[in-house]
Amino acid sequence: MPRSLDPTLQAAFAECLQDSRISCSPAIDAWYVTVNTETRFKAVLDRLCNADDHQIRAVLLSEGAVAVLNDRFVYLGVEKLLYPADLIENALRNVRRAILHDPFLAMPILRFVRAAAIQIYQTDYALAESLDETREVDKLLSICDQAEAAENAIIPLLILACYRPLHLVGRFREQPGPLAQNEELHALIKLQVSDALNERALKSTIPAFGTIKNAVSEATRGQYEENPCPRWNSVEVIPQPRPMLERTKGLEILNAGCGTGLEAANAAQTLKTSNITAIDLSLSSLAYGKRKAAEAGIENIDFLQGDFLDIGGLDKSFDLILSSGVLHHMEDPQQGLDRLASVLRPTGSRCWLACTVRLQGNTFSLKSGNTYVRRVIKRMRMTFASSAKMYWRLLLRAL
Repeated sequence: MPRSLDPTLQAAFAECLQDSRISCSPAIDAWYVTVNTETRFKAVLDRLCNADDHQIRAVLLSEGAVAVLNDRFVYLGVEKLLYPADLIENALRNVRRAILHDPFLAMPILRFVRAAAIQIYQTDYALAESLDETREVDKLLSICDQAEAAENAIIPLLILACYRPLHLVGRFREQPGPLAQNEELHALIKLQVSDALNERALKSTIPAFGTIKNAVSEATRGQYEENPCPRWNSVEVIPQPRPMLERTKGLEILNAGCGTGLEAANAAQTLKTSNITAIDLSLSSLAYGKRKAAEAGIENIDFLQGDFLDIGGLDKSFDLILSSGVLHHMEDPQQGLDRLASVLRPTGSRCWLACTVRLQGNTFSLKSGNTYVRRVIKRMRMTFASSAKMYWRLLLRAL
């Protein structure tokens, strides 16, 4: 367990969070341990979590809470790091409810409110919402639509963004508009409006193969069209020595069920001389992945829409197949595994299928009898969930 960061390290960590070129995800536990154990942070977060509707106003207006929520280490961590923890989620839920009912409370902590809106959007608005909140949010949508003066819309938009994506607001449905230049709204509008519009345009550029006929595949596609998952901020790269890059030059890799493209991006950046084909059922997920890959300067991924039950329609074979957290979605996981095995190149040291399988009581076998495939499935079954670095080290050692 990481130790709490001292004030000097907190300041340095905040600087790293501010720099979009730096991935702070590997140190996310250190951030959470600090806010969860250091007295001044923990005291405020506990009060925010436990306050009822009558107490929350006094908590938010207290000097200690304003200081903590305006601390760069705190609000940048909330903005940049996706950490599933009750302490953070409960605090965010209570803060957004309080500012919805009393927008004045948002004024001293605008940066934290923006960070909260970004965090909540990135986690697909999973926080519980009461019926009275829903009614207030509907009114707020109307206010944001009708506000003529930009300065009158800033706080309502920040609060609304904690409940609904801003691209639902009439003024943002086609373009970001002048409010995108506002200092408080810029990052939020980029994420919830500009990026959303970009992804909408990218959908028409993604080729498709085959047809999605299976009922379970279609239901899965619908789920992820509505909520692309996971949203991610940075790529984890494991630098490779030149001999490894030469050895993997031209390697054809399939990422089956790539979702929003994180695993494909990790592979593309770790094995920069390889070619990645990333396929998924969900066009929304693929558009997200294509946008993020372009932002990261990744050029060796081809994104395609389709069901890998129709993988033969690609008319292509692969040296390596990556498929993480996918087979359990299928009506017949064995059939899915067999379809993937069918497009592996016949034999040789570079013929591998790495799958993470989290189905209790299910045993998979490969009719192809490929010993490389069977061995890697056995070694990789739970590794990816526990450590991405370990996964890649085992995989690279195999190559």
